Amino acid sequence: MNMTIELFCTLLLAFGTLTTIVVEFLKKILTGLKINYNTSAVALGTGGLVGIVGTCAYFVMANIAFTPQSIMWIIFEGICVIMGSQLGYDKIVAIIKQITANKKA
Repeated sequence: MNMTIELFCTLLLAFGTLTTIVVEFLKKILTGLKINYNTSAVALGTGGLVGIVGTCAYFVMANIAFTPQSIMWIIFEGICVIMGSQLGYDKIVAIIKQITANKKA
């Protein structure tokens, strides 16, 4: 079995959702501990970790060999999950607030 675009998109959706959940969980923990943090940095690190480790775990479970091509897919999946993580909950809320502020003006 090889990586297909359908599989890539399915993993991207799953890992993007998981990244959002993990980032919100980490933010609650860090806020509770009164630790200052950068939300984008937390999302970036979490997205990379979830994307790369998650794809590797899927490849192991699906018996997909680690070839140069599959390693390229792993890296690409990680990059795409990182990019998606930058459009997390906080960014969406900020965009909505900005739009509603512009409508009131």
